[in-house]
Amino acid sequence: MRTLTILAALTIGIFTIGRQQTATAAPQDVASTVDALRAATVAGEIDAIVGFYGTDAAVVSPFGTFTGPDQIRAFYTGFLAMNPGLSVTFVDRTVSLSTEVHHSLVTSESIRAAGVSRIRLTETIVVVDGTIRSAAVLLDLTDPETVRFAAALAGG
Repeated sequence: MRTLTILAALTIGIFTIGRQQTATAAPQDVASTVDALRAATVAGEIDAIVGFYGTDAAVVSPFGTFTGPDQIRAFYTGFLAMNPGLSVTFVDRTVSLSTEVHHSLVTSESIRAAGVSRIRLTETIVVVDGTIRSAAVLLDLTDPETVRFAAALAGG
C-alpha cells in the first residue's frame, strides 16, 4: 500500500510539474520562437537552428526521426543542401499553451524542379521556456500540389 501511495504522489507531482511548465508558456513567446526558427532556416543558419532545440529534442519528418543536436544538425544541413532558394510562409497558425500548429507553404528550386509550385506541410512545434522540445513536420496530403510532389519523389 505504501508503494502505491508513493507512486500516486510521484505521478501527481509529474503531472503538476508538466502543467506548470506548460501554463507558463505565453503564446507570443511560442510564436516568436517559431518565427525565429523559420527565419534562421530560410537564412541557412545551421548553428542558430540547432540552438533553438533542447538537447533532448526530437524532429519528426517524412525523412525520419532525428533526436539530439547532432542528428537535428544533420537533418537541417541535408534539407537545406537539397532545397536552394528556400521560401517558407506560415498560414493557419494556432498557438495553445506551449504548442503551435500551422501549415507552411514551402518552395525551393528542388520543389519546382519536381513540377509543383510549392508544397504544404503541417507542423506541430512544442516550445517550453523559449526552447523547442519537439517538432513534427508532415506532408499535407490533402493538398493536390503536395500529393503531386510526393508522387514525384516516389518515382511515380
